[in-house]
Amino acid sequence: MSEAVAIEWSADDLETVLDSLDDIDCVLFGDRSSAEHAPVIARIRSENPDIPILVYATQADEDAVSDALSAGADDYIERRDSAVQQQRLERRLERELQRYSAQRSSESENQKLVAQNRRFEVITENLPVVLFALDPDGTFTLSEGKGLETLGLDAGALVGTSVFEAYADNPDILEAIERALDGEAVQTTQAVGDLVFNTRYRPVWDDDGTLTSVIGISLDITEQKQYEAELERRKRQFEAVFNDPLLLVGLLDTDGTLRRVNDSAMELVDSDREELVGTPFPETEWWQHDPEQRANVREWITRAAGGEYVTFEATQRAPDGGELFVSGTIRPVTDEESEVTSLVVSARDITERKKRKQQLEESNKRLEQFAYVASHDLQEPLRTVSNYTALIAEEYGDELDAEADRLIDVVVTGTERMQSMINGLLDYSRVTTRGEEFEAVDTGEIVEAVVDDLGVALEVHNGMVEWDDLPTVNADRNQLSQLFQNLIKNALEHSEDGPVEIVIRAREQGDDYRFEVEDNGPGIEENRHERIFRIFKSSEQYQTSSQAKGLGLAICDNIVQRHDGTIWVESESGRGSTFVFTIPKTGTD
Repeated sequence: MSEAVAIEWSADDLETVLDSLDDIDCVLFGDRSSAEHAPVIARIRSENPDIPILVYATQADEDAVSDALSAGADDYIERRDSAVQQQRLERRLERELQRYSAQRSSESENQKLVAQNRRFEVITENLPVVLFALDPDGTFTLSEGKGLETLGLDAGALVGTSVFEAYADNPDILEAIERALDGEAVQTTQAVGDLVFNTRYRPVWDDDGTLTSVIGISLDITEQKQYEAELERRKRQFEAVFNDPLLLVGLLDTDGTLRRVNDSAMELVDSDREELVGTPFPETEWWQHDPEQRANVREWITRAAGGEYVTFEATQRAPDGGELFVSGTIRPVTDEESEVTSLVVSARDITERKKRKQQLEESNKRLEQFAYVASHDLQEPLRTVSNYTALIAEEYGDELDAEADRLIDVVVTGTERMQSMINGLLDYSRVTTRGEEFEAVDTGEIVEAVVDDLGVALEVHNGMVEWDDLPTVNADRNQLSQLFQNLIKNALEHSEDGPVEIVIRAREQGDDYRFEVEDNGPGIEENRHERIFRIFKSSEQYQTSSQAKGLGLAICDNIVQRHDGTIWVESESGRGSTFVFTIPKTGTD
């Protein structure tokens, strides 16, 4: 026996026993009257229905035995001074203790089993797993788990189905099943449609070494695989950018220490990569030629480490000893809490662009010189011809015949046309040589001002201009005004009889604003759509008298090109024209 308890009849001792029943293996009552035994036995039994309770007393009449057993005692043994009765008591005690111990063990095992079943239910109801079992023939005897939902199956739906039929079109699964049914423990990653599972197969044997079943668990790792694939994709993207032969790229700590650098950047220095990694970036060979630039680099790093996206232009020593111009950025890299963890430096060689810009500036200077010559030296002879022709007409008009008058008109008209052409060429060249800085311009205000300026022309041609809400763009205000003025005048001067209706509208088109100037004029044949924008190549029908012949639309084209846009016409003969041009939402000068 684990513990024997002698019951005294004080209330305190009884309460002590009742509080300790979980630690007591048996309760044995001695001599007392049945009237005293019964209520105590009943009280103990109400607290623990299974604990062994025996009465060992000299009083063994029928009433005493009946009262004890009715109250809940397991046996009533008459006490006699004999070895036989003593042995009987010991045997009965041993049986009751064995019964109670076995009952307790069974309850403990049942509790463990219940707990295990509950854990099993929690796993199968909440985790993306599939638990399954197969008999030796490969027939499902169990299929449970939340992972079945992603497969479109209910719990138990596969029970009774052969795995070789259910997954006949998935050779990877069948190959793993066959290995497991042959007695091999298998772990593998398998795809089922668009899903990916990590599956373990375990053979189960009986005592004779015969395979009785294969149990398995499959974990849905689709999201994990997608996450891994996304990480790999981003890694490849980073490596592609990092190793771009056209970019100089480096990775820095927030204090500016160089941690990684690509091959393109290494081509500009004589040092080995191992010598540079771990060195403060401003102190590396890339910046040794210019102390001022080293100071700038320190400032840029400090700003980037504070979360700023820094852009810069700088110079580098070329491998041949010359000078390279680079344009780059220092970009902060942040974690999930927006803390800066590292810096990425990237730069591009813009030496050729700098050279082209310099060439363009020199070309513009030559255009300025041409414009000066055109506006002064070329026009002076024209003014002389015009003035002397006018004097001839005034002094000798009465003596000249009709043919002479006609020839004088030809000279005057030709001179005026030549002056108009020169003025037009000046306007055309000044689009690039005299352009203003770009600024935010409300195109609605521009159109309104242009319509006011053209009030007389609109009245003469019986014209009307309508426009929708127009966007604000980054542009040269004066040139944008000239663009709309030329297009409106073009519509007026090429109109037929009847009211001229002009509609101006705009909408977003990708990274651009698309503007349309639509008229109800005679239209333009398709084979002339491109020619009308060339200098002196537009047909007589589409020349603008207020501009040089053939230059009005060419100037429009030049203005749009300066704004990094495109201009074209959409038209059919007899159905009006729509002049379309684009301007980037973010323009650059």
